Amino acid sequence: MEAMDYRESFPPSTFASLYPTQEVWDAHLVDERNVFDAQQVIHTNQWKEEIQACDSRRRAEQAAAEEMERELFSERE
Repeated sequence: MEAMDYRESFPPSTFASLYPTQEVWDAHLVDERNVFDAQQVIHTNQWKEEIQACDSRRRAEQAAAEEMERELFSERE
């Protein structure tokens, strides 16, 4: 109920009041695209770091398993 009272007291702005002309609206869209592009660059870099870390762990685990296998087989000889 409180949320309804707040919304009635402070209704959200309309797009037309925030962006009263086509030029202002177009500038807003450019800003939004720039923000989105920047976020995607950040997310892509984070993803690359995570993938590289996973690959490094996998290679280290594989190398450790191969080393253990070599040690086990060399003890038998």
